[in-house]
Amino acid sequence: MNLLEIFQQVKSNYYLERKKGDANFKNNYLLNLVNHEALNAIPQNIIGNQYIVKASVGQGRWAIIPWVAVFNKEISTSAQSGCYIVFLFTSDGKGVYLSLNQGWTYYEKNFKKTDRQNNCREVVRFWRRVLTTISRNFSLEEMDLIRTNEKRTKLAEGYQNGNICSKYYEIEKLNDNNKLLEDLNEMMAVYSEISSYLIKNKYENYEALIENILLGKQFQFGNKSNQYEKIRDMQAEYLPTKGIKRDYIKELEQNIYIGDIGEQFVFNLERKKVLKDPYLAKYVDEVVHISKEKGDGLGYDIVSIIRTAESGYKKIYIEVKSTKGEAGEQFFITKNEIEVASKLADAYYIYRVYKVLAGEPMYKVIQAPFEGKINLSVCTYSAEL
Repeated sequence: MNLLEIFQQVKSNYYLERKKGDANFKNNYLLNLVNHEALNAIPQNIIGNQYIVKASVGQGRWAIIPWVAVFNKEISTSAQSGCYIVFLFTSDGKGVYLSLNQGWTYYEKNFKKTDRQNNCREVVRFWRRVLTTISRNFSLEEMDLIRTNEKRTKLAEGYQNGNICSKYYEIEKLNDNNKLLEDLNEMMAVYSEISSYLIKNKYENYEALIENILLGKQFQFGNKSNQYEKIRDMQAEYLPTKGIKRDYIKELEQNIYIGDIGEQFVFNLERKKVLKDPYLAKYVDEVVHISKEKGDGLGYDIVSIIRTAESGYKKIYIEVKSTKGEAGEQFFITKNEIEVASKLADAYYIYRVYKVLAGEPMYKVIQAPFEGKINLSVCTYSAEL
């Protein structure tokens, strides 16, 4: 049973079964449907081994808001703490939100009653400011979970306070399971960006990060911060302290930051394309963010696939060139990238990603060979004594 079918069952039956009372809970078929079937409804090739899926319609009694969640095991394995992705059903069962959310129980246990909501929402505001992968596909509006005549529970309040971004679906109008998976895949990109903050800033867990967010601490960003950390160290030791008008370190940091956004954008884009193709969808694991997994220097950033008439599909190799400006602005390409493009021929592509910091990025695709498509000119030299 896929996600859409489970959602349709919840819409048709959950609220009615809940109204019959908790005596009807223990052996109810909906308990098995959500708590167990939902775990297999999200394909492994979407979430990988780093993530786990859990679901709940309550513990010993019906929950007002049942849920299906995806947890990054490095951040959280429980809806009580950390940060996670969750499908939250409205209390009448007619709608469901896909939400990037936080564990409210942590705030209840660690802060005074007067501070809990403010602190939780301050962390939400922080993520909304800094996360670059939240697209227009997701809303920053407050969720509306309670649609029946019941009062808001602590958990419902917690879900609404902890919501970073979300997307609402009216279940009756849903007719495409692949669309749900595409949106989930896009939300996982945002979730991965949060994970990168923990890794780059060397926090052991999400709660330690929360504490420092609330203290107003400054954070490193991007997937390649180690590159500009090394440059910063070199500047402190070797560069002159006077006469430099340009902040080269800041420029380098921003360029790396923009580059990371562009690469993540293209990686998400390629996964979406593959998932939309009924034939290619089962090969979605072939789409790999190479520069993130293996580092730079291979001459391309992302490996993806396209359909072919002969063998079904073939791999393509993508080098991402990003800018906050227009597509026509000059960009740099290395000798190694030119050589790799020559060897891979028409399987090599440049994705020119532009207007990176102006909402949803835009892009143009340039396929090798590049003759007549881009003008190349020598701009650096190698020198030795």
